[in-house]
Amino acid sequence: MMLSRSVSTAIPVFVSLDDTELGIFFNKSVGVAQVTIVDETGNVVYQEAIDSNLTAETYIEVGGFDSGNYSLQITYGSTKLIGTFQL
Repeated sequence: MMLSRSVSTAIPVFVSLDDTELGIFFNKSVGVAQVTIVDETGNVVYQEAIDSNLTAETYIEVGGFDSGNYSLQITYGSTKLIGTFQL
């Protein structure tokens, strides 16, 4: 399964998902972005601060995650983006 999503062209973040990897891409710098993945029971299963001034893309290994629904949260400045995905 391959999923790619950008909510709007005005949002500088693009996300792609395949069976083993979640890719996060910044079209422009937003400073430090907090990336959090939460499982369907509300447990934080991944969290990382990414400095988009230093890197425009990052990859998260999700192949070891349990099957189920997850929430991806990307927060920077006063902006909080939330999406869901299923493994």
